[in-house]
Amino acid sequence: MGLHQAGFRVVAAVEFDARHSATYNSNFPSVPILQSDVGKLTGQGIATRAKIPSDLDLVAGGPPCQGFSVMGRRVATDPRNQMVDHFARLVAELRP
Repeated sequence: MGLHQAGFRVVAAVEFDARHSATYNSNFPSVPILQSDVGKLTGQGIATRAKIPSDLDLVAGGPPCQGFSVMGRRVATDPRNQMVDHFARLVAELRP
C-alpha cells in the first residue's frame, strides 16, 4: 500500500501463500500476482510472466524474519532465513 501511496506503479507481486495472494488481489486487482516460492523463481521468469518493463526502478520485498529477528527465537536453521538470499538474488537478476 505504501508504494502505491508514494506514487509507484506496482507491476507485479510475488506471494507464496494463497490467502495472502487473495487479499492482495482484492486490494490491487490490476497487479499480476505470481503465487510461487521465490526460491524457485528467476528474475527472467518473473519479468516474463508478469510482463515487467525493462526500465524497472525498484524491487521491494518483505522476506520473513522469524528465524533471525531479535524478537523471535533466532533459529539459524529456519528455512525461511534463505528467503533473504533469494530476494537479493532476484534483485540482482532483475537489475532495477
